[in-house]
Amino acid sequence: MFTKIEVIFVLGGPGAGKGTQCKLIAERYRICHISVGDILRAEIENPDSKWAPLIRANMAEGRVGPARMTVGLLKTTMIQKTKDQDISIFLIDVVLSLDCPFEILQSRVLSRAKVASRIDDGVDIIQKRYNQFILTCKPVIAAYQVRGLVVEIDAARDVSLVNVDIENNLRKYVPMVRKTI
Repeated sequence: MFTKIEVIFVLGGPGAGKGTQCKLIAERYRICHISVGDILRAEIENPDSKWAPLIRANMAEGRVGPARMTVGLLKTTMIQKTKDQDISIFLIDVVLSLDCPFEILQSRVLSRAKVASRIDDGVDIIQKRYNQFILTCKPVIAAYQVRGLVVEIDAARDVSLVNVDIENNLRKYVPMVRKTI
């Protein structure tokens, strides 16, 4: 038996508000939020991880790491989080592309660095992370755009305005969201 789970894929540069918006969506609809960045940071802290040294080195350089490793860790986490639901595949319902000018992203990351200690938030790493986002995520966004699954969100605005925009767009793509509104 195939069980369908709604997947909202959120992409954006460093500081675009992915974590903030995903937290708001997860709280509002009582859904699971999985962050690749959180997975990688947790993997660094895992003393048994074979990937920790590679992830640490990559993050210090503003890179995520090899796609095979990153996707593997993401898949493992998704399977663990949905193990009670007998899900064999994950189909993406919508891709939210949080668009924001580099100058704003940079300002946000530098502000966050003052209150949260993250290996990948250093002033010298921000440009590298942004370049990595352009190199690796923009092609993914383009691939889903061809399928009509991308919603571009102006993430340069206030958090609440961005969230309203996201919720209005999710109603069009995700059945679970339509049912709760």
